[in-house]
Amino acid sequence: MRRAPFPLLVVIAAVMLLASCGKAPTPVDAAKSFFDQVAAGHAAEAYASSAFSFRAQQSQTFFTSTLKELGLGAIASAKYGAPETEDARTAKVRADFTTQDGKAVPLVITLSHEDGAWRVFALKSPRDARTGLVENRFSVVGRQPDFVEAIDRQPAPDEAAVKALVLDALLRFNAAVQEKSFVEFFENCSLAWQDQLVTGEVLPAPRAP
Repeated sequence: MRRAPFPLLVVIAAVMLLASCGKAPTPVDAAKSFFDQVAAGHAAEAYASSAFSFRAQQSQTFFTSTLKELGLGAIASAKYGAPETEDARTAKVRADFTTQDGKAVPLVITLSHEDGAWRVFALKSPRDARTGLVENRFSVVGRQPDFVEAIDRQPAPDEAAVKALVLDALLRFNAAVQEKSFVEFFENCSLAWQDQLVTGEVLPAPRAP
């Protein structure tokens, strides 16, 4: 058997190297990249890189708040298991995180192949061996109507503060009645209430040139 000429071996090695460099990221690569961004303090970028369905289940604020609640805003180390591919477009990766305060946080990362790349589709706890339940902290879907995002959980004001707020609102309302215009009153309402109200103001018709 004749040995391949040296230049040919060099060409073959170069082709194999280029092929390996152009290898598409695996589900594990995508999961690691996602949490590398989180660990680097770039939670917004990680959120933006996730699958559409993941973002549809929660706001960026909710996502960031949940990371902090779980301690994942300060990741010390992470171990990723082998991917379990359910089909050509879905895979699951078990990840075990250790926070900087020593807390262990296991997650099952579901990824979907979307827009030519693997993207985080869901983050859930591993199934509880005793109850068989899986917890999904990264979603507002299925929450009770009285659920409030962590970022908005504030203690109720004390009695003196409540009286001051009520008095201020009544004075603003009275001023609006006197002025026959609720524009300023409207602008001082909460954004949630503004979504349910209309001012009733009619803009003047433009003057003829």
